[in-house]
Amino acid sequence: LHPTNATMFRCTAIVVALFASLAAGQDPAQGWLGYAKGVNPSGEGILTHVEAKWTVCEAPRAGNAFFSPWFGIETSDNLNLVQPVNPWTGDRWLMYNEYFQWRPTHNENSEQHEVKPGDVLHGQVTYDPANKAYIMNHTNLND
Repeated sequence: LHPTNATMFRCTAIVVALFASLAAGQDPAQGWLGYAKGVNPSGEGILTHVEAKWTVCEAPRAGNAFFSPWFGIETSDNLNLVQPVNPWTGDRWLMYNEYFQWRPTHNENSEQHEVKPGDVLHGQVTYDPANKAYIMNHTNLND
């Protein structure tokens, strides 16, 4: 592969792998490249930790599309999603944490930070049993 095509292939493979992380619920939404669901075989317990690392891709060559590598987890009723995200805004890459509620529709984002192609991001979602809440961290390992 030409180096540019090889980079695009690696980024595409990373995105597919990220989309194939833990998510469930009102998902998958139309237009997703991939989707996976993790289920405890016993049907009991909760997910206590999930994390992923990825390299920010080069800017997309074509416009008019929303592109965002991410992974996340949802509640068992599939109505509440927490996720570290890395969207392309049309002129730059961002990173932030997002909470999305399906019904009634509600969305909250943390402070956004600009990231550059080649930066390595590390996202984590960890359950805090003392507060019965999830803590999200999203770090640019190049900072």
